[in-house]
Amino acid sequence: MKNYFRSIFIKKSFTGIICLILLYLTVGVADATSILNKYGFTLDFDFEAGAIYTKSTDTYFGAGQNGTGEKDIYWTEYYMKPSLNSTYILDNKSSLYAKFAAVGEATRGDGNINSSDNGDDIAIDKAYVGWKSDKMFAQENMLDFSVGRQEFLVGRGFVMKRQGGDDPSSYWLAPNVHFDNTAIAKINWQPLRADFAWVRTNDNSYDTQSYGVNIEYFNEMFKAIDQATLAVAYFNTAESDKSGWDGLDVYNVRANFAPLATMNIKDLYISAEYVKQRNNGIHNVDANAYFGEIGYNFLTVFWTPKIFYRYEHFSGDDPLTNTDESYQYYFEGGTGWGTWYTEILGDYYGFNNNNQNQIQLEVHPTDSISAGLIYYSMESDEGNNKIGDEINFYVDYVINKWVSVGGCYAWASPDTVVESDFGTDNAQKIELYTYLYF
Repeated sequence: MKNYFRSIFIKKSFTGIICLILLYLTVGVADATSILNKYGFTLDFDFEAGAIYTKSTDTYFGAGQNGTGEKDIYWTEYYMKPSLNSTYILDNKSSLYAKFAAVGEATRGDGNINSSDNGDDIAIDKAYVGWKSDKMFAQENMLDFSVGRQEFLVGRGFVMKRQGGDDPSSYWLAPNVHFDNTAIAKINWQPLRADFAWVRTNDNSYDTQSYGVNIEYFNEMFKAIDQATLAVAYFNTAESDKSGWDGLDVYNVRANFAPLATMNIKDLYISAEYVKQRNNGIHNVDANAYFGEIGYNFLTVFWTPKIFYRYEHFSGDDPLTNTDESYQYYFEGGTGWGTWYTEILGDYYGFNNNNQNQIQLEVHPTDSISAGLIYYSMESDEGNNKIGDEINFYVDYVINKWVSVGGCYAWASPDTVVESDFGTDNAQKIELYTYLYF
């Protein structure tokens, strides 16, 4: 432990030096993020930073960290992300906008569960420009066009949010939330809206180029969990270095609604999503993933609890066919505890050949504190063997508009699949994080 802390404070990395400089500059302007606001032009400075401490016990259920075999490991991650945002109002009431964000990130300690290597990196997270119609038409912001390095979210992130494999220096925090390059056109004409997108990833994500469309329909009467009531999406992977992805078609259907809204019961909701992957090329693919969720928000009850049940399915490959039925996560991204990951089993078996039952209860003792308990039961899709069970307990505390802290304790018990692949020990993980925003 002594040598660990010495390595943090004595061994200076280039990333660490830059991050300290950025933090110093940020504190100086934290009370005045608006740099310029004249003649229809605004320039704002934003800053965010994050850090997490993770302790993994009986890693890989006793098999230990990949490469070292160490059962009990710990690591810390941190990042700092300054950004500049600008807008310029044109005479016709439309506007131009742009954003640039850089990120410095690093990992220290024993490395993560998959590698003992510690890394640090400085990269451009966002760099894009765009135009939106603002009040040119009856529907505000009916048109929005943008190009460059940015995030692109479809629904709740089950099918697409960000490129994967882009954070070797930050396994858990993953502050890079961009595609390497994009061209996105958004059309908003309530109750319908549509996104037409081309996205490209970097080499860490197989230099993949995809294009497609996402169409959403909103019904205020049946509105639930701030998502489209009904939606469909289609994407085609035009080019990719990943086997089976050249020419891959991805179909997506989503639904989110309050089924008893006409009876004035809007706290009960249903959410479901289906993804189909097809490719009839040299590498035949026929895979699918889906989830169904039903939940209730007790908005008039003490601590406003929310409880829901979710079933998730990610198809596995049938060894008796010449077709690959193994679902490969496309560009998914989580949007909170339990979506779409588990803290232990999900690290080892997520998004391929598994079926997962999830029950989650969340309470809100105050407006700034939330806490929850999640139970998972996971089994393999092919073979129908039990993988294991997992329990997560988490707490999030928004101290003020600048700082939030929280953590999670996870415990997982192995079953047939895990015991065959790794070991028989119960695994545990502790995660403690903090975020800073200006």
